[in-house]
Amino acid sequence: MNVNRMLVLLALSLVALFSAGSQTAARAQATTVTSNASFPFTESTATCGNVFVTISGKLHVLAHVTTDAQGGRHATLQINTEEVKGTDAAGNQYVSSATNNDSLNEAGTADSQSEHTITTKFLLVGKGNLPDLLVKTTMHITINANGEVTAEVTNVVAECR
Repeated sequence: MNVNRMLVLLALSLVALFSAGSQTAARAQATTVTSNASFPFTESTATCGNVFVTISGKLHVLAHVTTDAQGGRHATLQINTEEVKGTDAAGNQYVSSATNNDSLNEAGTADSQSEHTITTKFLLVGKGNLPDLLVKTTMHITINANGEVTAEVTNVVAECR
């Protein structure tokens, strides 16, 4: 699956979660909202040999957003693929799996920092002698009270096996 597309999906999902979680909550107690859904997808991705494969299966999305007693929000989002198979133009067959884990912590006060961490793992396995593709991405961002990025670490590893 195209890693950029998954990150866009991830970001949109978090925006929707935080919008839903931004409704005024009682400050005396924490509240948690959980969403759990699966839906079909079809995507095109490139193999190690830069051959395009059309893959399809299901995306399973599990999200938790907690608003703490001080108004801070803490979200976790897990996206996993299920039953993913693909074929290239030559008829070669592939199976695939992907996992995305995202966490976001935001304090309830205007003068505090927030942190966002994303980890993604994508595996495309070719049947027979076809090479396998593994892509792992980790990104961590810290934003200060002024809305400025004070730390950003991105690590991408792509391997053909």
